[in-house]
Amino acid sequence: MSVRRTLDLLEQYELKAKKKYGQNFLVDEKIIQKITDTVEAGENVIEVGPGLGALTGRLLRKAGKLTAYEIDGDLVEILKQQFPDEKLQLVNEDFLKAELHDGKSVLVSNLPYYITGDILLKCFWEKDKLCRMTVMMQKEVADKFFAEGYPYGMLNVLADLYSEYRIICKADRHCFIPAPNVDSIVMEFVFNDKVLDEGFCSFLEACFRQRRKLLSGNLKKAGYQINRDLGKIRVDELSPQELYRLYEEVR
Repeated sequence: MSVRRTLDLLEQYELKAKKKYGQNFLVDEKIIQKITDTVEAGENVIEVGPGLGALTGRLLRKAGKLTAYEIDGDLVEILKQQFPDEKLQLVNEDFLKAELHDGKSVLVSNLPYYITGDILLKCFWEKDKLCRMTVMMQKEVADKFFAEGYPYGMLNVLADLYSEYRIICKADRHCFIPAPNVDSIVMEFVFNDKVLDEGFCSFLEACFRQRRKLLSGNLKKAGYQINRDLGKIRVDELSPQELYRLYEEVR
């Protein structure tokens, strides 16, 4: 969706981007194309936060079915008028509270920065219903997946163990209206077939709850029985694989 088209829609419907929803509308056609190119013809697609429909129109041309979750009721009405397509199911709901249907889908989103981590975690928790996701996120968040020695977190562990990921493209702040204060990166995550144990997620939450404290103390406080001396190790001194092996010891 072009800059002109975006501005015209905002003027036509007398709307402004709402900060409470983290709205920054993507207007770079090349980046829109690169994102939608990751979707194969006929796939079931989930779009989170379609906004004014920058990705929606192109996704509809390829998807067998498109389910779009939009929390802003004003934008839902615009989307209904712009895309009267029977393949599109518009859901006026917070995606974080949504229950995903069974069956493998592809998720695509220009993620709201303020809940990027929460949405990514939900996608990993429900990876059995997704085959992959292509998501735009703040550059600082994306960098954590690649920087060695960076204090990582629960998301990094899940991504390393349960997916393969890559950078699709970069997007500077001028690719959006209004322009955010940060640059962005589009990443693709392809989920593997490993089953994500809910207990492992609880274990990771305990490990990272007070990351600067000793790992042994965090686990004991959470009620885990540790049968060996962990010394003065902190959680980000262990690799994702080592954390999973430790989980198998204490589960």
